Amino acid sequence: MPLSLLVALLLFVGLLVFLAVKIGRAIHERETESDQFLQSLSMPRPEGGAKNDYDAERKRVFDANREKKRWELDRLEEDLNGDPSNAWHRELEDSDRTALRSALMKRTISNFPLIARLPPELNQKAQLYQRGLLAESQWRSVLALRDWLQEESVQIRHEAECLQEKWGFEGTIFQEAAGFHQHLARKQMEMAQEQLRQRSAAVAAGISGAVPRVVPAASRAGGA
Repeated sequence: MPLSLLVALLLFVGLLVFLAVKIGRAIHERETESDQFLQSLSMPRPEGGAKNDYDAERKRVFDANREKKRWELDRLEEDLNGDPSNAWHRELEDSDRTALRSALMKRTISNFPLIARLPPELNQKAQLYQRGLLAESQWRSVLALRDWLQEESVQIRHEAECLQEKWGFEGTIFQEAAGFHQHLARKQMEMAQEQLRQRSAAVAAGISGAVPRVVPAASRAGGA
């Protein structure tokens, strides 16, 4: 085999190895990015957080009123196909209904970071999956998260409608939660900016105090 052909063959093989390594690294980076994304969105889950807080408050209110209202125990179970106008929530005193409304609002607000981030990320992950750059297990995790959020939204909407007519089915609770969420985000940003300003001022004061004060020569001579 001529030497020039051998050199060309070696260069070609080297190029293939280089491309394979580069593609493998890109796939690994995409998978790592996807894992980080899924971990960052794992805060609101059915097994914990604001949903559990609401469920606990819901059971507390039901148990406190069951004997007095003569409710059957099975009325506690959520029936998403039931008529909200006949729900036990409508028979509550104002104080109990207010407590449930507050807990349900916290549950709704807790989902807003996920509501804001999931749709664009879902589109991005769908493109990666179609190009073969996302593992099957990761894609299933993204879809499971989407399905959970849809189910959570249906439950919140129904529970809100049980508490107050038109609060759930017309989406009013989500509009109110969006306003609260924006207000909280604005307050957190203002607090972070104020803390940064205070730290900068403290650092500047420390530097200023560490620099010796220079007395003009004329002042020293006058003092003498």
